[in-house]
Amino acid sequence: MDSKTRFARRFVRPTGALELMQDLALAGSGVHMLGGGNPARIPAVEAVYARRLAEIAADPSQYGRFAASYAGPAGDGRFRAAVAATLADRYGWPLSERNVALTGGSQAAFFTLFNLLAGESVDARNRRVLLPLSPEYVGHTDVGLSEGMLVSRPADIERLDGRLFKYRPRLAGLESVPDVAAICVSRPTNPSGNVLTLDELGALDALARSRGVPLIVDAAYGLPFPGIQFVADGLLWNDNVILCLSLSKLGLPATRTGIVVAAEPVIEAPPPVVELPRERPSRPPATLAPASRALVAQAAAQRKKGDLPGASVSLDRALRIEPNNPLLWIETGRLRMDQRNFAQAENMARKALAMSVGDDATQSAAWDLVGQSLKARGRNVEAEEAFAKAREVAPR
Repeated sequence: MDSKTRFARRFVRPTGALELMQDLALAGSGVHMLGGGNPARIPAVEAVYARRLAEIAADPSQYGRFAASYAGPAGDGRFRAAVAATLADRYGWPLSERNVALTGGSQAAFFTLFNLLAGESVDARNRRVLLPLSPEYVGHTDVGLSEGMLVSRPADIERLDGRLFKYRPRLAGLESVPDVAAICVSRPTNPSGNVLTLDELGALDALARSRGVPLIVDAAYGLPFPGIQFVADGLLWNDNVILCLSLSKLGLPATRTGIVVAAEPVIEAPPPVVELPRERPSRPPATLAPASRALVAQAAAQRKKGDLPGASVSLDRALRIEPNNPLLWIETGRLRMDQRNFAQAENMARKALAMSVGDDATQSAAWDLVGQSLKARGRNVEAEEAFAKAREVAPR
């Protein structure tokens, strides 16, 4: 077919994802195509699915709901409620079926989300989806209705023992990437298998909130299903995170079922996603409990005397009392600076950033610590960016 529309020129062309799926379809019997995310066929798992399908087929009421009736725009209500209940029970998230929507495969979810959020906007700006960690999933390249919808940054590479390495997001500088409509990461990433830590996810969530944009997390290969993720076993969700799951890797790729878990306005009324509020959230300044305050004072006195191990013990005790207090992570980061462990100091500061969104005083102190740790390692340009951020968010 010879079509001259922009849509045709964008999509009627060879792409990596298209050629991969064609290979899967042409493989034939006897070939176990595990590329492209196609799951292995496990007889015990398939027996469960077959038994359940037989039960549905034998019950006119269930069969009618399964095959003979349209579901609502967000998908079958009972299935959405079951997903919400499973996640709420496992992770303690405040979810209901109103936080869950179903799509025709996870790729359809990303097509909808990316094009709702990014592309040419009504004010003629070309807004983009930021991929803060590259390499990323190649399929994201082909879901935008317009060119230039994605912008990415290369990862830092951490060398590990045993000829291993890990990709880590290069967080410094991401706050200055222009025209960002959303931040998107895969966890684990296809095809590298890289898994972001919860601290890294928290830092990206803090960045997204500070820019007034959502954080999209593609967890099709991760938690809670299919669960082929053997490190960093936690999972992040809040009202600014759009979590995308899939039944494909659970052994049901032909059902083409994607699952989106998000705040109710995203699920029930997609247009507001495009115009997320731009003002920064606000919260009261963080404070220390009396016991923690006493331990911090003790640690300060120990640092002054040069007793850094003793100061570390005092701050560890304080963290056991208040593990989610960002002020304690900043104090621990300052101690790491004294110990010349500058990379750990930055990690502590970024953890504090993730915990203190909306608390300008704590955010400013954390950014200042980030700048100090970067400057100590000779990364002066990035350090100045962090110091500028500290001045920008400091309470007036």
